[in-house]
Amino acid sequence: MTQQEFDNIAFGAGMQVVYRGHVYAVVTVNFKERLLGLYDGLNAKDYEDSDVDWVRCESVELVNAPDSADADETTPAKQAKAYGANGLKELSDVTKQSKPTLSNWHYNKPELFRCVCAGVVALRGEK
Repeated sequence: MTQQEFDNIAFGAGMQVVYRGHVYAVVTVNFKERLLGLYDGLNAKDYEDSDVDWVRCESVELVNAPDSADADETTPAKQAKAYGANGLKELSDVTKQSKPTLSNWHYNKPELFRCVCAGVVALRGEK
């Protein structure tokens, strides 16, 4: 994420970024220093201050920004790539689901879509 992108994002609940190949929840922000507080636990509401990793905005790639004007621009393919998959074709090949079905999951069942992305990447790592 560039500094300009950081300055123009409407930060909100549910925001996620990729940092060093893993997806993290953004749980707090230091606007003055352009730092993001990341948490990798299952429930971003249950974190302790000591669980937060602070990173520079330039070190992350935005997965989603649900409260920003750009939220609708996060496509299923972009999100799949942000999770480490090669795109919807790889997800489709591994899961035997059609691209329209995967897109539907992205928009209507985001938790399922994230699990599928993570699973496909994990399976690739096992080969």
